[in-house]
Amino acid sequence: MTSQRHRILREGATVGLIGATVVIAWFAVIDAVQGHFLATPLQLGTMLSSVLAHPQSLSASTIVIGYTLVHFLAFLGIGIGLARVVHVAERAPATLLGVLVVFACMEVAWFGMTLILEQGFGSLIWWQVLVANLLSVSSMAFYLWRRHPALARRVNEATRLPAM
Repeated sequence: MTSQRHRILREGATVGLIGATVVIAWFAVIDAVQGHFLATPLQLGTMLSSVLAHPQSLSASTIVIGYTLVHFLAFLGIGIGLARVVHVAERAPATLLGVLVVFACMEVAWFGMTLILEQGFGSLIWWQVLVANLLSVSSMAFYLWRRHPALARRVNEATRLPAM
């Protein structure tokens, strides 16, 4: 494996861990304030395990741990994808426009999924998911932006309007 691939994987794993941790922390605070610590991962894990197994046969801790592993694996994939996009965008800044479109589509999809989840799990409120997504994306983007200072210059050059 080349050093560039290693760098992308390492950077992507870090970005994914940042995003996953921010979401977990956000929902841990919400659950703690509501007096139901770990309620969100238990609810989401129950939904996930109902697709894969019989959740009534699993302990609450097994469900929470299983969901947390899936959550972190998903964010590792997202982080690696984002790191790859940033490395491509350093050469072709217009790539970031495509990322913004994909991000907007994903937010709409998450919003729809949240509405579906609210029907089965009334405690998941759309704004909580929206804030979790925005906090997560902001923290991951901030990390990548700081790691790639030349990207800001390249984006400015690519988006600069021609002089009249």
